[in-house]
Amino acid sequence: MKHRSGGQAVVSQSWQAQLVHLRRCLAEVGISASAEQMELLGAYARLVLQWNRRLNLIARGDESVFIRRHVAESLAFLVVPPLGRGVQVLDIGSGAGLPGVPMKILRPDLRMVLLEAQRRKGLFLQEAVESLHLPETVAVCARAEALARHSDWQGRFELVVARAVAPLPKLWLWAAPLLTEQGVLLTLKGGGIDAEIAQLQSLDPAVAAQVVTPPACLVDPTAARVFITVQRGAKR
Repeated sequence: MKHRSGGQAVVSQSWQAQLVHLRRCLAEVGISASAEQMELLGAYARLVLQWNRRLNLIARGDESVFIRRHVAESLAFLVVPPLGRGVQVLDIGSGAGLPGVPMKILRPDLRMVLLEAQRRKGLFLQEAVESLHLPETVAVCARAEALARHSDWQGRFELVVARAVAPLPKLWLWAAPLLTEQGVLLTLKGGGIDAEIAQLQSLDPAVAAQVVTPPACLVDPTAARVFITVQRGAKR
């Protein structure tokens, strides 16, 4: 887009204060963010805003709080669990690139696959990867259940992440074939957690699920959202 509307300029201006606050929050949880990385998060946010006019990547009401709500929440995925260098990560239902793109910007060593079933959103993800110059990052347009049946992808990922994509039992059915033996599914959930965990363990009693409270400075504590980690054969 060659010209930015007045509304977009106001939104972009409000993001600057949100980025300053976000950098302080990241420092509180032990994540160092350079000025260049914060600028890249801002460039990513502007790209989402541009595409959102025709693609509805996020709710219009969330545009002004995109950094504070969506980017910050995505970066909380870097804290739970701690990630070693060069980990292979799959972002299921990436949509606007959440949480995968912010994770990659702050941790460029991660090897990231952004999985999205909708073709137009897949095109956005490809544009984000190219325009933000994200190394070792691939946008794949496919359904998670189809990928899980493909031998080339099975057992490949140390971490699978997802935000509000599907109920936990269905998410585990998609993720389990794609994870390494010690791999972890990490998802952020709202209400109904106990019921979903019970359904998951009824489906697979050997699975261990753990609820983890996210950092309050990155995830709105009033939203009652928690992380759930799921592993096969781990002790609870």
